[in-house]
Amino acid sequence: MMLLGVVLCGGRSSRMGRDKAGLAHPRGGTYLDQAIARLSMVADSVVVSGATSATHTCPTVEDPRLYQGPAMGIATTLRYAIDHACAAAFVTPVDMPWVTIEDLKLIQLRWLETRRPTFASSDQLQPLLGIYPQELADELERLALSEQRSLKRWLLQRPIETVALSAAACRNINTPEDYSDA
Repeated sequence: MMLLGVVLCGGRSSRMGRDKAGLAHPRGGTYLDQAIARLSMVADSVVVSGATSATHTCPTVEDPRLYQGPAMGIATTLRYAIDHACAAAFVTPVDMPWVTIEDLKLIQLRWLETRRPTFASSDQLQPLLGIYPQELADELERLALSEQRSLKRWLLQRPIETVALSAAACRNINTPEDYSDA
């Protein structure tokens, strides 16, 4: 059962003031390099969702409508996954630099056991860090095109699996202050 890894990079980064994918990661390379390397350990192939100025060698999957939020990026890459014979898309945001390979393996293992949508949780559900099976493609596309595009609200209305991760692993870097504190 093939799994497509997806690094979400489609946001405006308005609070950061620059593309987060190209930020230097303390472990070397960029945030994007680290996200691709982690996903490569649990996915059969990896794509980058959305536009980024950071250099990479993965295929890029552009959203058909820009800045419609992560639901659009996930819906678009889930269609890509289906077109490439993948059972699901394993999504991670580029701005969650402290997720480990072990964290991703825990999510993958739960998905393999249940075949249900599986997501990280810390103090709350993390809809941008998890596995979306291809069966959700049509519904996710409708969500992405709607006025109410909240993935969290949408997912909480479905049977899903969660994997508890540390708050540190699920921390997003959204501002220059977050970046300097990291």
